[in-house]
Amino acid sequence: MRFDDDEGQAEFRRQLREWIADSEAQALREEHDRDRAARPEVRRRWHQQLYRGGWLGVSWPREVGGKGLSTFYEHIVNAELGNAGALPKPYVSYLGWALITHGSDEQKQQLLPGLLSGEEGWCQGFSEPNAGSDLAGLQLKAVATDGGYILDGQKIWTSDAAEADRCLVLARTDLTDRYGGITAFVVPMGSRGIEIRPIRQITGDAEFCEVFYDGVEVPENNIVGGIGAGWQVAMTVLRYERAPEELGFTSRFATVLDERTRRARSERLRKGVIGSDVVAALGRNRIGLDVLETFVLWQIGQRTNEGQRDGVENSMLKLFMAQVEQALFRDGIEYGPDELSPLLTGDFVEYLYSRAESIMGGTSQIQKNIIASRVLGMPRQ
Repeated sequence: MRFDDDEGQAEFRRQLREWIADSEAQALREEHDRDRAARPEVRRRWHQQLYRGGWLGVSWPREVGGKGLSTFYEHIVNAELGNAGALPKPYVSYLGWALITHGSDEQKQQLLPGLLSGEEGWCQGFSEPNAGSDLAGLQLKAVATDGGYILDGQKIWTSDAAEADRCLVLARTDLTDRYGGITAFVVPMGSRGIEIRPIRQITGDAEFCEVFYDGVEVPENNIVGGIGAGWQVAMTVLRYERAPEELGFTSRFATVLDERTRRARSERLRKGVIGSDVVAALGRNRIGLDVLETFVLWQIGQRTNEGQRDGVENSMLKLFMAQVEQALFRDGIEYGPDELSPLLTGDFVEYLYSRAESIMGGTSQIQKNIIASRVLGMPRQ
């Protein structure tokens, strides 16, 4: 399998690089890093600029606003943004694919344009205090009324809920059916009865939120996929959320490692020597990153040639990506002189945030269970 660009991909990459160079990418990145309070608005502005440039939804079908290209083009966008040190593209495509796959024609027409353009912010209401890794154990209730449903309960770890306009919410419509009793709703976040409580993180940010639903009315036409189809909607979301073309982190990791390597070489020139532990850490990080990048490209190739996979490979990728990221930022702190330490460059926040990568989006333990049962054929008990 070849991983280099074909003619069309090379031209797409060239045009993207030119657009990034002429855009506000660097200025917005600096504003985002400098002003924590302005970050939501900066991210939304970047979202809208990427959309106007034609760089979002490139693998979506043309009939819903995409370009109908292969998923490899999504990887190109992520890679070039990372290589340029720009903010990443907005992490919403996986919600779009849930609507593309399960939504009605009316829902696609009404909801996808705002989601893709950034005119409307979205979040994902899945996890609950007692239903994180065990998502099927969710208990937020949806009780049928005339023309709709009443939602009561709580969600937690809802990313960007404080800035979102809509949320894709999983709720229980049947207490007797563990999987078939779950239904997906599109809920306007300004609805009466919704209370949002941001959760302050160790990084100082408040990306995650608790969201309380107290008698929230949702019309029946806001159901995605039909009554009882929520589990299928959730699996589509998770499949795309963990998809290799959406995990646009490898180029960002490479940028961090390249800068760390440059500083190590400068340190060696200045002092004439550098510790063997630093050399070992840099080599270990480089090998891990190269293997991760090769796996990402191989998996994208498989998806392009064979169509949508069942998600097991995504679990393998999610597990390995968390390991590589955590090792990269941990080693930046544990090894080498101060010149190599993220503590002095502001990257210490990246180390703190990396600790969550083995939890959010499906814990590493859950990914191991999926691999054990679906790939290795091991029994659940």
